Amino acid sequence: MKTKLFSYLCIATLCIYSLSSCLGDLDTLPLDDNQLVGEEVYMTPEGYIGVLAKCYASLILTGQGGSNSNDLGNMDEGYGGYTRALFYLQEATTDEIVFNSGSGYGTRSLLYMNWNSSTQIINYSYYRLYMAIGYCNEFLRECTESKMKDRGVYDALKDEYQFYRAEARLIRAYCYSVICDLFGSAPFIDDEMILGTIPEQKTHKEIYDYIISEGEELATLLKEPGRNEYGRVDRVSAWFLLARTYLNGAIWGGVNDYDKAYQYAKRIIDDGTYPLASDYRHIFLADNDNCSEII
Repeated sequence: MKTKLFSYLCIATLCIYSLSSCLGDLDTLPLDDNQLVGEEVYMTPEGYIGVLAKCYASLILTGQGGSNSNDLGNMDEGYGGYTRALFYLQEATTDEIVFNSGSGYGTRSLLYMNWNSSTQIINYSYYRLYMAIGYCNEFLRECTESKMKDRGVYDALKDEYQFYRAEARLIRAYCYSVICDLFGSAPFIDDEMILGTIPEQKTHKEIYDYIISEGEELATLLKEPGRNEYGRVDRVSAWFLLARTYLNGAIWGGVNDYDKAYQYAKRIIDDGTYPLASDYRHIFLADNDNCSEII
């Protein structure tokens, strides 16, 4: 009997040590050097630029590595890109489209004004917008003076990081403007809310006021018109967002702000940094980085 008991104790001890070893293995960082984790991403200036680029890219790309790399699971990657989903919601419901290519995921329902809460394509733009907002919030939490000094990258970024923050805030404000347009009352979350906090449901008017407040402030924080590198926003982008938001003030916020919409639209035109293209087709060419109209 004692021999059996001793044997059981030995087996139990071995199991405990082996389990401890397995649990410890789970605490290691990824072995693949191409897969960065949060502790490593922000240890270099390039890491900050990369995350800011992801904030921009979330509105055009579907993932990190081409096809079959969707950032959002259980979503058709072809239909689930932000711009395509947005196109269906804003155009398929109007007389501009008689019949769209493909009819999956509820796009046919949009054509016949017969959608409901289960129409998948509506969810696609919603998820993409909140994913982009999440990226911007994450970047803003990490792109602070104190954290950069702790990581030893402040000196390399001190002249640019405030512009990085302003750009992330503008992308976030833009996302809320589309949410305001498509969904009205919606959940709200920003970088000042603790991770894991359940988003607050904001009214149409509250989201409208937030966009205006952010836009007015960012119009003074972003780089001067035409001074940023290609593909990144400047103050004209804030003016454009404000013009569009004020134009919709009667619906989004219950206020008549047409005069302010006119003022910001006029400022864009009078500034002259982004004049209308001489040929409208130039906006859509592969080399449209040379098109004067692209803001």
